[in-house]
Amino acid sequence: MKKPRRQTQLQVESLEAKAAPSSFVPVLTQNTFNNVMQQLNQAAGNYSKTQNASQFAARVSQLSTRIPFGHTQLLPTWQQNETIYTGTRDGSGAAMVQEMQQSLIVYVRAGVRSGAFRFQ
Repeated sequence: MKKPRRQTQLQVESLEAKAAPSSFVPVLTQNTFNNVMQQLNQAAGNYSKTQNASQFAARVSQLSTRIPFGHTQLLPTWQQNETIYTGTRDGSGAAMVQEMQQSLIVYVRAGVRSGAFRFQ
Protein backbone atom coordinates (compact mmCIF):
# COMPACT_ATOMS: atom_id res chain seq x y z
CA MET A 1 0.00 0.00 0.00
CA LYS A 2 1.35 3.38 -1.00
CA LYS A 3 1.96 5.96 1.63
CA PRO A 4 0.15 9.21 1.00
CA ARG A 5 2.54 11.94 -0.09
CA ARG A 6 2.91 14.92 2.10
CA GLN A 7 2.38 18.19 0.35
CA THR A 8 4.03 21.28 1.64
CA GLN A 9 1.93 24.36 1.59
CA LEU A 10 3.90 27.52 1.20
CA GLN A 11 2.97 30.39 3.41
CA VAL A 12 2.96 33.97 2.24
CA GLU A 13 5.70 34.92 4.69
CA SER A 14 8.09 32.43 3.11
CA LEU A 15 7.60 33.97 -0.33
CA GLU A 16 7.93 37.61 0.62
CA ALA A 17 11.27 39.26 0.16
CA LYS A 18 13.10 40.00 3.33
CA ALA A 19 14.02 43.64 3.74
CA ALA A 20 17.69 44.43 4.10
CA PRO A 21 18.71 45.89 7.42
CA SER A 22 18.22 49.63 7.40
CA SER A 23 21.94 50.16 7.92
CA PHE A 24 22.78 48.48 4.59
CA VAL A 25 23.17 50.98 1.76
CA PRO A 26 24.62 49.80 -1.58
CA VAL A 27 27.77 51.56 -2.75
CA LEU A 28 28.66 52.54 -6.30
CA THR A 29 32.38 53.17 -6.63
CA GLN A 30 33.94 55.77 -8.88
CA ASN A 31 35.84 52.97 -10.60
CA THR A 32 32.67 51.03 -11.42
CA PHE A 33 30.95 54.18 -12.64
CA ASN A 34 33.88 55.06 -14.93
CA ASN A 35 34.08 51.48 -16.17
CA VAL A 36 30.38 51.40 -17.07
CA MET A 37 30.70 54.74 -18.90
CA GLN A 38 33.65 53.40 -20.90
CA GLN A 39 31.95 50.10 -21.67
CA LEU A 40 28.83 51.89 -22.90
CA ASN A 41 31.10 53.61 -25.45
CA GLN A 42 32.68 50.31 -26.47
CA ALA A 43 29.33 48.52 -26.75
CA ALA A 44 27.93 51.30 -28.92
CA GLY A 45 31.01 51.24 -31.15
CA ASN A 46 30.60 47.51 -31.60
CA TYR A 47 26.88 47.99 -32.29
CA SER A 48 27.58 50.50 -35.05
CA LYS A 49 30.00 48.05 -36.69
CA THR A 50 27.91 44.89 -36.38
CA GLN A 51 24.36 46.30 -36.40
CA ASN A 52 23.53 43.50 -33.95
CA ALA A 53 20.77 45.06 -31.82
CA SER A 54 20.18 41.99 -29.66
CA GLN A 55 23.87 41.77 -28.76
CA PHE A 56 23.90 45.46 -27.84
CA ALA A 57 20.72 45.11 -25.77
CA ALA A 58 22.23 42.15 -23.90
CA ARG A 59 25.42 44.10 -23.19
CA VAL A 60 23.50 47.13 -21.95
CA SER A 61 21.40 44.87 -19.73
CA GLN A 62 24.56 43.32 -18.31
CA LEU A 63 26.08 46.75 -17.63
CA SER A 64 22.94 47.88 -15.82
CA THR A 65 23.46 45.15 -13.21
CA ARG A 66 26.69 46.86 -12.12
CA ILE A 67 24.76 49.93 -10.92
CA PRO A 68 22.72 49.66 -7.69
CA PHE A 69 19.11 48.86 -8.66
CA GLY A 70 20.13 49.63 -12.24
CA HIS A 71 18.61 46.57 -13.85
CA THR A 72 15.13 47.45 -12.67
CA GLN A 73 15.31 51.24 -12.61
CA LEU A 74 17.93 52.38 -15.13
CA LEU A 75 17.64 49.71 -17.83
CA PRO A 76 14.19 50.82 -19.06
CA THR A 77 15.58 54.33 -19.65
CA TRP A 78 18.57 52.91 -21.50
CA GLN A 79 16.25 50.78 -23.62
CA GLN A 80 14.40 53.94 -24.64
CA ASN A 81 17.74 55.61 -25.41
CA GLU A 82 18.61 52.73 -27.76
CA THR A 83 15.89 53.89 -30.14
CA ILE A 84 17.91 57.05 -30.89
CA TYR A 85 20.34 55.03 -32.99
CA THR A 86 19.59 54.51 -36.65
CA GLY A 87 22.22 53.00 -38.86
CA THR A 88 21.33 55.46 -41.60
CA ARG A 89 21.75 58.79 -39.80
CA ASP A 90 25.25 60.11 -39.11
CA GLY A 91 25.84 60.97 -35.49
CA SER A 92 22.91 58.96 -34.14
CA GLY A 93 25.27 56.51 -32.42
CA ALA A 94 27.14 59.30 -30.66
CA ALA A 95 23.84 60.91 -29.68
CA MET A 96 22.61 57.60 -28.27
CA VAL A 97 25.77 57.09 -26.18
CA GLN A 98 25.65 60.66 -24.93
CA GLU A 99 22.01 60.23 -23.90
CA MET A 100 22.71 56.90 -22.18
CA GLN A 101 25.64 58.36 -20.27
CA GLN A 102 23.60 61.41 -19.28
CA SER A 103 20.82 59.08 -18.08
CA LEU A 104 23.38 57.26 -15.93
CA ILE A 105 24.65 60.52 -14.42
CA VAL A 106 21.13 61.72 -13.62
CA TYR A 107 20.23 58.31 -12.15
CA VAL A 108 23.32 58.24 -9.90
CA ARG A 109 22.74 61.79 -8.67
CA ALA A 110 19.10 61.02 -7.89
CA GLY A 111 20.01 57.75 -6.15
CA VAL A 112 22.63 59.40 -3.96
CA ARG A 113 20.38 62.37 -3.18
CA SER A 114 17.53 60.07 -2.14
CA GLY A 115 19.84 57.88 -0.03
CA ALA A 116 19.11 54.75 -2.07
CA PHE A 117 22.85 54.19 -2.49
CA ARG A 118 26.19 55.86 -1.87
CA PHE A 119 28.82 56.98 -4.36
CA GLN A 120 32.50 56.65 -3.44
